Amino acid sequence: MSDEPKERVITFRVTDEQYSRIDECGFNAGCSANEWCRDLAVSESSQDFGMTANERIMIEEIVVLRKMLGALAAHILSPEKLEELRENVNQYYREYARQVLEKRATGKLEGTSLNAVLP
Repeated sequence: MSDEPKERVITFRVTDEQYSRIDECGFNAGCSANEWCRDLAVSESSQDFGMTANERIMIEEIVVLRKMLGALAAHILSPEKLEELRENVNQYYREYARQVLEKRATGKLEGTSLNAVLP
């Protein structure tokens, strides 16, 4: 941490179980629970896009899968069909997500088909 004066205070409440886990993390890192939380918050807040480490990992994994699927599709589909698929996905990605989230909320995700939007 820098030697710059710290004048702002952030407080939050946690359960006993959460505190125990945080305290253990601090102990394992050689600092107090408060120092550990501060270091984590400062570190995470300095990252691009304001995401947690787990959110960044998920986004990175999705990007890698998208890249791999794109490469696979390029080998399977003709250039015209691949471009048609890309245009369709770019146009309807919000609708695809809405359909999946809606079905997940109702517990009807099994056998989900997005054909309603696909050409």
